[in-house]
Amino acid sequence: GGSAAALAAGHVDMAVGTDTIGSVRIPASYCGIASLKPSPDLITLEGILPVHPDFDHAGPMTSRAELLRPLLCVLAGLTHSTSSPVHADVDQLVGSRPIGFMVDVERLGVTLNVIQHYRRGLDRLRSLGATLVPIDLTPLDPVKTRRAVFSLCEHAMAEQYRDELARKPEHYPSELRAMLDYGASLTPLKLDEYRLRVRHFAHAAHRLMLPLAALVLPTTPGQAFDYGGPTPADLADLTVIATAAGLPAASVPLSTGNDLPVGMQIVTAQGEDLLACDLASQFESAARSA
Repeated sequence: GGSAAALAAGHVDMAVGTDTIGSVRIPASYCGIASLKPSPDLITLEGILPVHPDFDHAGPMTSRAELLRPLLCVLAGLTHSTSSPVHADVDQLVGSRPIGFMVDVERLGVTLNVIQHYRRGLDRLRSLGATLVPIDLTPLDPVKTRRAVFSLCEHAMAEQYRDELARKPEHYPSELRAMLDYGASLTPLKLDEYRLRVRHFAHAAHRLMLPLAALVLPTTPGQAFDYGGPTPADLADLTVIATAAGLPAASVPLSTGNDLPVGMQIVTAQGEDLLACDLASQFESAARSA
């Protein structure tokens, strides 16, 4: 969250974060800035402390969505791609493909405030020429998938820190120790069950994305929580969708007036990271000029 806070405060225009289940997108949503979780292996993880190799990503975080593309191009070494945002209407960017939107927001625990801002964002997309089609995510059960991904990460961290934790347990906060203890307790059978759930989710998500140019959904179910308060258990329920499926996902701020910031995720097919950046840039540009 430090990078997002620095961007929101105006100290910098660009930063780099790491995202395992949403850690560049969730702070971006809470702080009103833009970010991207890229496709797997697009940006090197060299020098980054790992959590889980299947889910770790480094990603750009920027004060404005138009800066996502140039920073992504630098980080990923995309020298063959223009680093300038593509200034085209949304319907030109997506061609004849529709954009899916999340129709089951209430069932997946999204708060009323976030739903209201999200629906205004959908209206903005329609005004930009997008064809929107409803998508029901409930059958994919992202909540159980988030638990599976998180459990796999806890196991990977328990393996990584096992020796150090045994030597210096006092260096680890009690909450982190509990997570590592749980990860260490997972049996091979349970781990296989979690891996299978993630694979099934990924296959279903890829099938869902086939006819779509993008899928748009709230970045988080709620807005920023009180400093020092408990962390909401559901804060990664919507970011896990792109994580488990291996899809790029940008988070772009919605227009919220004097309310707390709310982010909208723009998820595209694997490898279509630049499209996610360009859609985010076009959306934010239209919102600012309104």
